[in-house]
Amino acid sequence: MLGVLFSHITQRSQIGPLLRAYEEIRYPRTTYTQLSSQLNQRIFHYEDGPEQEARDKSMRESMQYFLGEQDREKMLYDSSGNANQWADQQKNKRQFNYDSELDAENWWEENKHIVLSN
Repeated sequence: MLGVLFSHITQRSQIGPLLRAYEEIRYPRTTYTQLSSQLNQRIFHYEDGPEQEARDKSMRESMQYFLGEQDREKMLYDSSGNANQWADQQKNKRQFNYDSELDAENWWEENKHIVLSN
């Protein structure tokens, strides 16, 4: 991402605005990633009881679905919010299909007038 942003530098005065752009672009995603990590810390350390049992049930259901142990045609499985975050397909797409270079280029196209005016 920094490489893409810095590839547009034509003057030293643009370094500051591009570093702020980097922070502006990356902060929401890195915050989301850190919060997911902290959620795992809680989820995997429930004491025995209702929360732990609900977690285990949710994880078991997703495992059975993805291993093909349940009839997929009869079950419309919604993996969002699953206790096993790796089974949450939407979360996986958000996390692993991210293109930081594209994000940087999009930011540049929308904001280059600000940087170039420096």
